[in-house]
Amino acid sequence: MALKLTPAVKKELFGLSHDLKPVVMIGQNLLTDSLIAEFNNSIDHHELIKVKMSFEGDTSAERKEIRQAICQEILNQTTGVELIKIIGNIAVFYKPSKARKVEEKLKLWRASRG
Repeated sequence: MALKLTPAVKKELFGLSHDLKPVVMIGQNLLTDSLIAEFNNSIDHHELIKVKMSFEGDTSAERKEIRQAICQEILNQTTGVELIKIIGNIAVFYKPSKARKVEEKLKLWRASRG
């Protein structure tokens, strides 16, 4: 059974991502074909990943707009990927795999909370 991503589940996934280190870094070159390939490999392997975006912009609002556009473009160029949350210069993405590793972690996390 596939994980239905309700707002509550997205909140739980974001909680699980807290201890993760970013595995994809987006810099001044923004999105390239090799970066999308790296993103696909990483998300297929890990299911839940953080992406760090580091680039310059004139204003905070401009940088936020660029981060949102980058995340949308990642979603446009990939299949089955969900954006969980953007916070600061970090975005969290989720894509379930056949192994369903994250679903198992969620079950354990829920059980430990009571």
